Amino acid sequence: MPAIEGWHLFACYADDDHDFVTGVVEELTNRGYQVFYARRDNVAGVVITERIRVALVGSSYYLLFLSPRLVARYLSRSLAFAELVSQLANQQVSPETIIPIWYDMNLDQEGCGLAAARAA
Repeated sequence: MPAIEGWHLFACYADDDHDFVTGVVEELTNRGYQVFYARRDNVAGVVITERIRVALVGSSYYLLFLSPRLVARYLSRSLAFAELVSQLANQQVSPETIIPIWYDMNLDQEGCGLAAARAA
């Protein structure tokens, strides 16, 4: 496991999408990137929210795996990802550091919220 200061990427995802996310994280890791992936990098005896907060602070970029499950969990509560990251890390996160990865998403899907945003 890399030193906290060494994380290139932080993976943010819905737990239900872990199969897909694991494949992406493994590929990035094989290519030399240090990716914080909570499912893999959780440390026994350390409170997960604290571990995530420290990893957020120590990451350069944030992979946002956008799926219907993540949208249902966060965006439907009007909590933008940058706000979520800022709350957890107690810092400002620049939108330029967020890398969205669309997974199993139809932008025109009812309830997605993105179709309405595009129409405006």
